[in-house]
Amino acid sequence: MQEKPTNLMGYYVPERGPAYRFFEQLWDDVQEGRDPRFKKRLVENAREEMWDVIRAIDRATYPFNKALTYHIFGGISDMMSVFLIEGNLIQRDGIKERATFPIDITREEPILYRQVSDNETLDDKITIEKTRVALAHSGSALRKRGYVGFEVVRSRVFYASESELERLAEMGDFSFVPYIAETELLRGLESPPVPLWSNYPSGFNADLVSRRDKGYPEGKIMDRLKRNERESIIDLVGTRYVGEEERVKKLSDFFESGGETGCSQMLGKFQVEVLPFGKNRFADPEKSGFQNHKLILRVSGGGPRFVSHIRELQLYTWVAYHQSEINVRSPYHHSRYKEKQNRPARIDGLLGFYLPYLEHVFGHENKGRNIIPIRGK
Repeated sequence: MQEKPTNLMGYYVPERGPAYRFFEQLWDDVQEGRDPRFKKRLVENAREEMWDVIRAIDRATYPFNKALTYHIFGGISDMMSVFLIEGNLIQRDGIKERATFPIDITREEPILYRQVSDNETLDDKITIEKTRVALAHSGSALRKRGYVGFEVVRSRVFYASESELERLAEMGDFSFVPYIAETELLRGLESPPVPLWSNYPSGFNADLVSRRDKGYPEGKIMDRLKRNERESIIDLVGTRYVGEEERVKKLSDFFESGGETGCSQMLGKFQVEVLPFGKNRFADPEKSGFQNHKLILRVSGGGPRFVSHIRELQLYTWVAYHQSEINVRSPYHHSRYKEKQNRPARIDGLLGFYLPYLEHVFGHENKGRNIIPIRGK
């Protein structure tokens, strides 16, 4: 049986290449308590190799998700693509207030994702561009209310049927319907510590697909080092499908139709191989009944522009999504087990000397780029 990669980026970079050797040396030096001693040439070559990986992901992002949504929903004519920017509005006294900017990119998404990225992912680049546009349109009103800046936390793209969203919008005042599971309507359904699956109102949901790139993988790698965990990270880019149980299980079966992980399937023009390291809670549910399926996919084919790369795919029923993402009292809420993905608030001792090297390899030296000032006219 194939073993999990022990290199911190083993799923993404070839063995014995410069990036692989950089992360091997990083691990060894931290274990031995040594100061950083990387050779400049190794660091620069590792940076270039990592950006080859990120560019490969960027090139396939739009066509892969188009193929996935078509497979799930079929030829729906009113499929929408909505770019949701999440972050914090900053007041003059420094107080932060959570906010989101939903932007319809249905018509321009193919153009946006044909851009060439330099040293940042296309999702990062588009997030900053779209945030600036959104703030420019509402800057004067926000300044009058005392806001001086916006801190970008993350962005996601949602795919859902426009007619379904309109139907749901008539049920209540939602700031953004594809994000319906975070509205007050469902927050009021928080269950006791033992999930009450039968009480979940599935009629309030529209099936949707969301995806996002990992904006700051350095944070996850630092967490791995702190906890002495050597396994490779798996989610430089992740896609999540949330839907009704029958449709979600059907998609799960499609990816594992060979009976075992390690099989491959055609998704549009892409060949998708399921690596045998994900957790299928549909086949092996938790004792409570909690079910989801996390898959690690090797995606290849699709045409001469595309290079084989790794993507994570998460499949959730709406019940499981509510318990893992919304219901803070659920034993399955992500805060109970999810690794912190933002910049570590405190980096202990020696690890702080390694962070600049990691940021350089991933192209994130400009630490203040996620704060955008709000200007009035």
